[in-house]
Amino acid sequence: MAGQPTVRFRVHVAARPRGVISVAPGFAPGDEVDVVMTPEGPSSSSMGEDVRAAFAAEPEAAHFFDSLATFYRNNFARSIEAAKRPETRARRLAEMIDLLKQRQRER
Repeated sequence: MAGQPTVRFRVHVAARPRGVISVAPGFAPGDEVDVVMTPEGPSSSSMGEDVRAAFAAEPEAAHFFDSLATFYRNNFARSIEAAKRPETRARRLAEMIDLLKQRQRER
């Protein structure tokens, strides 16, 4: 996902572990491969522009949000995305930021 923090590193492919029936095509023991890992679920930078702006104004809330388990981040995101009216979305966003500033994982 665009905007998601990633971790990049190079690993050495070891010999096939016991019990593994097949190896991904194109890789052999001794090969080096690049691995890119991206967190699962929403992040402070992958949600709507209004959410990104709110997190930019409250970096501690953004950092705490990004540290939460996917389950909690998804709950916050669903609550905001489910709002039908802009006023409701803005209110839920403000509530989320307040909770995160208090280091609370859920409403």
